[in-house]
Amino acid sequence: MHKPPRILAVCQGGNVRSVTLRFLLNYRYGFDALACGLEPNTEETRRMLYEWAAIIIVCESSFVDLLPEDMRPKANVFDIGPDVWGGSLHPELIDICDDLIQQWIAAHNKAAQSRMTSVEAVHGVD
Repeated sequence: MHKPPRILAVCQGGNVRSVTLRFLLNYRYGFDALACGLEPNTEETRRMLYEWAAIIIVCESSFVDLLPEDMRPKANVFDIGPDVWGGSLHPELIDICDDLIQQWIAAHNKAAQSRMTSVEAVHGVD
């Protein structure tokens, strides 16, 4: 049985954008995802979560600089922008996050297909 990748969604407070991403990643797309806030969670807790995650999604590009340097290669930016919704699962926020997730999945599928095509070309597979 294939295990889904572990994804950590990170925003400033850990209650709105990251929670919405986590909800969609878990329940709509079948990933193993958690939400985390840069402000409320201690450095020790964030480090544990960063190490747990195979993929870290940050909700603003500036948040990449707040990750430990050794965790930055795991970072993917979903530029959702500042929290203007006040609560998770706001319909507009769901639409924005869902679009970003679909774009991210499509980009990863395209990259995987390209790698397969390259391998086939090198090995002469039809």
